[in-house]
Amino acid sequence: MYRFWLLIFLLPVAVIGETKTAEELKTYFADAVKEHHFSGAVLVRRNDEVLLYSSYGYADQENKTPNLIETEFQIGSITKQFTAMAVLLLQDDGKLNVTDTIGTHVEGLPEHWQTLTIHQLLSHTSGLPHSWAVKKFFDEVSQVKSLDETLATLHHAPLVAPPGTKFQYSGTAYFLLAKLVEVKSGMSYHEFLHKRIFEPLQMVHSGGDHTPTDSPLRAKGYQVEDGALEPAVKIHVPQLTGGGDLYSSISDLDKWSKALTERKLLSEAGYQQMYTPVMDNYGYGWNVDEYQGSTRYYHGGSVPGFRALIVRIPSRGITYIFLANAEIQNFGQLFGDVLKILD
Repeated sequence: MYRFWLLIFLLPVAVIGETKTAEELKTYFADAVKEHHFSGAVLVRRNDEVLLYSSYGYADQENKTPNLIETEFQIGSITKQFTAMAVLLLQDDGKLNVTDTIGTHVEGLPEHWQTLTIHQLLSHTSGLPHSWAVKKFFDEVSQVKSLDETLATLHHAPLVAPPGTKFQYSGTAYFLLAKLVEVKSGMSYHEFLHKRIFEPLQMVHSGGDHTPTDSPLRAKGYQVEDGALEPAVKIHVPQLTGGGDLYSSISDLDKWSKALTERKLLSEAGYQQMYTPVMDNYGYGWNVDEYQGSTRYYHGGSVPGFRALIVRIPSRGITYIFLANAEIQNFGQLFGDVLKILD
């Protein structure tokens, strides 16, 4: 079994809380390392007080390269909130409206896709199936394909419900939105994100996980087998463009959360659309619900070898970001446990 040591790296500007809550959080994640093979990084902030800002375990188990605050993890479906922001930025630019049909802007789509609205795609109410539920996509996700080729793989799949009538979480919808961003911006999806989001916010450890890299900051993904961490199954991550292909770091996602709180990047009308639940407490790229009388925004992410979570409760000043490069068994439990500690 791999031996784990707690590795904590703190940014110089951070003021770490020495409260009972901070100690409870440190203990909780130290136990997660021992009991659940947790390997990754965590930020817990309450207003200006940083309660936990730590990294744990290894980005590369074989070479014993430690995880850092700047380590770059695949963030899975947290990608969707960046796609939603990109679409809303294009709306602010006057290049589209979320009430438009996707066929108005993107050519070559199958007939049953053309009348779906951008709003339905963003809110998972389009009726498009989740990509992982489509057998051909599931069977071929390890193959090297472009965004257009991935979409073509999904063209044949029937709608699971009439548009606008049911919430159906759909990676397919967000792949299609990534294509929309490319058509309306004249750039690749990743170029647009860099120009309009990552560069303005100085998110230097974020991007599309679409090229091999030997960077010691890029974490490798692992899964638990027989009580030890082993390399996870490989997929061709660019097949998830727009829905689950981005990487980021705890330090960068902290900048992202602050920008959302400070209402940078987007118009107030755009933020209102993004955060307004449509069905099943889902807005545009965010789950939105009530937690002890306060509005909570959150989203998880999962791809082979990685788990991610971002939780924001602005009225209480809470930001909780969790990135892991191991498929830990208690991923869902971490969500509720940390919030209980903060109560």
